[in-house]
Amino acid sequence: MDVQERTIALKKEHANKTTYEIIKEESRNAMDAAGNTGQYIRFVNNHINNQNKEINKIKKIKEKFDQEVQLLQNHNPNLLKIDTDSLDRMNIEIVTKYLQELLVEKGLTKKRLDELKSDIENVEDDLIKQEEQIEGLNEELEIKKIPGPNGKNTEIEIKNELSSLVEKYGIENLSNVLKGVKSSKNLAS
Repeated sequence: MDVQERTIALKKEHANKTTYEIIKEESRNAMDAAGNTGQYIRFVNNHINNQNKEINKIKKIKEKFDQEVQLLQNHNPNLLKIDTDSLDRMNIEIVTKYLQELLVEKGLTKKRLDELKSDIENVEDDLIKQEEQIEGLNEELEIKKIPGPNGKNTEIEIKNELSSLVEKYGIENLSNVLKGVKSSKNLAS
């Protein structure tokens, strides 16, 4: 089996394409579009999974926060209503012990409050990171949606341009295309 020799004719007018060539080109475009769609679907699924993980993480933090708030609300130390008039009659040891218990309770409450503030700061940081990711993804999507100078998709435009260079200069591989592009830029400037 010998390799057939290929020739490319350079003409100003394009020859009419046969039905087979049209179908072949359209099927190639459809396969390319399907591949791009598959990549996009995988990207979106990955992004959704990451967002679900973040949401679950936030839900856990919220549950912990709700539990802590409930503990704070339900936690009523057995406060003795001390009558200031009866302080003189009360035992100093009992009042001192009660004061120490109140100080310990205050310390525990303050510690819980600090933990909750720390959790809130962590969640806010996560939220800021997510917003930055969303903005970045939106910018990337906008960049990909921007049409080329003639209104076509940039990727399709590049493919068409490469095809026309192959036809125009009879180039067989990409390095020759790049040389042709460089030489055409040098001629233009």
